[in-house]
Amino acid sequence: MKYAALLLLLGCAVTLPRPAAAFCRTTTCDPSDPKAHCHRDLHSCLIDGAPLYWPSSCLTLSVQADGSPQRHISAEETAAVLQNAIDAWSSVDCGGAAPSLHIKLSEPVSCGEAQYNEQSANANVVIYRDGTWPYPGSADAYGFTHLSFGSESGELWGADIEINSAEAPLSVGDPVDGADLGSIITHELGHVLGLDHTATLGATMFSTYTDGDDSLRTPEADDAAGLCAIYPPDRTSKTDSCEPKGGFSELCAADQPPPEPMPNSAGSSKGCGIAGQERAPTSAALLLSACVVAFQRRRRRA
Repeated sequence: MKYAALLLLLGCAVTLPRPAAAFCRTTTCDPSDPKAHCHRDLHSCLIDGAPLYWPSSCLTLSVQADGSPQRHISAEETAAVLQNAIDAWSSVDCGGAAPSLHIKLSEPVSCGEAQYNEQSANANVVIYRDGTWPYPGSADAYGFTHLSFGSESGELWGADIEINSAEAPLSVGDPVDGADLGSIITHELGHVLGLDHTATLGATMFSTYTDGDDSLRTPEADDAAGLCAIYPPDRTSKTDSCEPKGGFSELCAADQPPPEPMPNSAGSSKGCGIAGQERAPTSAALLLSACVVAFQRRRRRA
């Protein structure tokens, strides 16, 4: 089996008139790569590549155990915010039934890296970036969501959310005093589920945010339509397992024991490829973009 790394950078949202429920889905096409020849429709939705989705009926998410010491936000507080975001997306009504993807909150993990491990176990994690935000030129970015996926099928294999606690004035609970963590995590969770930015004002998946606003905590009609399109109630999933691909571990890849060799596996990664065979990314990252990079702040005017 061949493996390839794919970096997908979402394009910026545009303010074009759009009908209700004009959501966009993230695809495997990389609009930042001129050779990919990605195209968008009149609503700025990608129309090339395979749409991303979780093939299982169950998805497990965790928070990193350190929380954000810089913003005095604990892992427990983060888990409560993440659970509210999970509940918000899970309560979307798909014609009288729930979406066909069950989202579970798992135990906190020690790993603080956004990574996908091909040869070992994984966790889908919400991570804070205290001290330094590692994306130059994007100080207004509130979050990046990294997705690992099959570059042909669009099947999602892993997801990690990074929160800009180095620069963003994060606020937990009510009243909101700064950047509402609930809105940020609910938005980023939409990307985890396979939704791209929408140009529909007021939607949770709109690309920019104004400090003090808590409205993104609740998915709107546009967001709900997108989720139900990806995970309709009658969808047949490949598996009912809630574990990440390769199994669950709270450790980073470097801290895990080396995988045991498979019987007769020597040289199994070499040889002739098969037409149409799935290709897995070694460290595929989805960087959310709002014209610069990421879910971005809309500054208030004095």
